[in-house]
Amino acid sequence: MTAEDTTSSAAAFEGVEPVPGVAKPDPVIVADKVARHFGGLVAVDVEHLEIQRGVITALIGPNGAGKTTFFNLLTGFDTADEGTRLYKGRELDRRVAVAELGQGVRFALGAFGALAMWLSAGWILARANDAMVYLFVGLVAAVVTFALAMRRKDGLEAVFTVSLGCVLGALLGGAFGLLLDVGEGWVTVDMGAGWLIGMGVALGLWRWATGPLPPHEVANLGMVRTFQLTKALSKLSVIENMRLGAPNQRGEKFLAGLFQLWRSEEQAITERADALLERFLLTRMRDEFAGTLSGGQRKLLEMARALMTDPEVVMLDEPMAGVNPALTQSLLGHITSLRDDGMTVVFVEHDMDVVREISDWVVVMAEGKIIAEGPPTVVGQNQDVIDAYLGAHHDVSLEEIDETALEAEATEELEAEAAELQRIEEESGE
Repeated sequence: MTAEDTTSSAAAFEGVEPVPGVAKPDPVIVADKVARHFGGLVAVDVEHLEIQRGVITALIGPNGAGKTTFFNLLTGFDTADEGTRLYKGRELDRRVAVAELGQGVRFALGAFGALAMWLSAGWILARANDAMVYLFVGLVAAVVTFALAMRRKDGLEAVFTVSLGCVLGALLGGAFGLLLDVGEGWVTVDMGAGWLIGMGVALGLWRWATGPLPPHEVANLGMVRTFQLTKALSKLSVIENMRLGAPNQRGEKFLAGLFQLWRSEEQAITERADALLERFLLTRMRDEFAGTLSGGQRKLLEMARALMTDPEVVMLDEPMAGVNPALTQSLLGHITSLRDDGMTVVFVEHDMDVVREISDWVVVMAEGKIIAEGPPTVVGQNQDVIDAYLGAHHDVSLEEIDETALEAEATEELEAEAAELQRIEEESGE
């Protein structure tokens, strides 16, 4: 790291208080109230975290703190039970944002959707059986639809989409029956079939629009990650692994692949891959199987392959794990070079010497929560961090421990855990 880089990184955090959840001047990633439960275990419970753009942020904490799970949530490899994730201001938890509407507008649109459900369902059933009772059934469906629109956060979008799909499906089905000049009864059947098909298509569209972005779409936006256990394809050569990292390749499309319209593009991809292999000192392994590489070389390969996507944010999960000490300095140099190239780096690490050497900001997790964040020198002196790693009574001899106070502290923690479990069970039962 040059003096200029150090000054630039320090300037990025000028005036930022070293407290959990503090706002950053230019955040590229924002996680708000993100939680992930596995049964009664709370793996991640992050109230608020912002990752500053263009710096190296270390995510540290004892084993089982939830670091990798949090990584998975940020990059789309796992789905949060609640909370929002933003990347460059874009929400990653759904493809289409929920409309922020006033209660009056929601009431009116919810009523419209309920009326559409009533008319479409009730009318079709009444036509089929010539009984007004089915209009009453449609009215019940409308009331349930309206209640859904008012209650759920995305209920309005669901109701509007499904009701519109049902109405259009019924109308198209009826028009299809009239065009075929079928009998009156068959027109009603066609309307009913169109209603069901329209509802199915609308439900699928709604689930797609309101679902979280999968990992490959997150990567296409510019946020890529590596893994603690490398994911190199061992039966492919190093250069073939690198080519696979390039996004949106022309040869991935059927017609372009069939007529071999990808050759010129592959040449450009190969040249870029060779340049990255040279940068990461893997040129001599270019044509070797990836499975023959050492652990450190696989880490380098995975990092180089991630750069084939031309990312803005690189997430590294324990990049030093299992690496020969001889390669450690090389890896550190490559990580800092990513920041020097204008990228944002977030990495999980247990080696505190590595954290102090290359990180500009440190975030500490324990029991799924963010307990501290700040510059490495400040975090290293934080009592909560010391307690998380070594225990709250690590510096007290057994003779000095007040057994009564210790028992009271343990009882309080158990009661808090029991209350949290009860809250989770009540929420899951609703």
